[in-house]
Amino acid sequence: MTRWMLALLVLGLGLPGPAPAKEKAHSATTVLVMPFELVDTSLQGELEGSKRDLGWVHHLTGYVEGLLRDSGRYRILDRKPVAGLINTFQDDYRYVYRCRTCAVKAAREAGADLVVVGWVQKVSNLIRNLTIRVQDGKTGKVVAGGWTSLRGNTPVMLRRAARQVVTTHILKPAGNAAGP
Repeated sequence: MTRWMLALLVLGLGLPGPAPAKEKAHSATTVLVMPFELVDTSLQGELEGSKRDLGWVHHLTGYVEGLLRDSGRYRILDRKPVAGLINTFQDDYRYVYRCRTCAVKAAREAGADLVVVGWVQKVSNLIRNLTIRVQDGKTGKVVAGGWTSLRGNTPVMLRRAARQVVTTHILKPAGNAAGP
């Protein structure tokens, strides 16, 4: 092998290598995940309140953020800079998910490419529906989403349902994934 060929191999033929992990993270689509909401239409919720279920739904927000982050396609933005705006929406609307422009306003303020809105409807002690909607952070157009009905009364069931919706409807094969 000549010195010239050896030099090309050592220098990697002058071709750019893969971007460092830090650069890849910055090029990923940015996502703001709004706090998931509980819509309790159950008799149990009417009589006993929804404190336990609210805790489960609160943790579901972080779980969905983790699923999206771990896919490597998305960089999750912190909600703290827009917390005041989100609190205003929560004061103005019983359920923020019903306000189609609220999440988009928060996404624009946070500089997010996409915004994720999710809610759990508790129909009864054992029946729940989970819905996740992904909107373009600039136009508000719904770019992905899905829902599932689940049977169960545990946070494990909610996480399984969230994983199913995220993997089936949001983290589709790369050609159909949500995002610009």
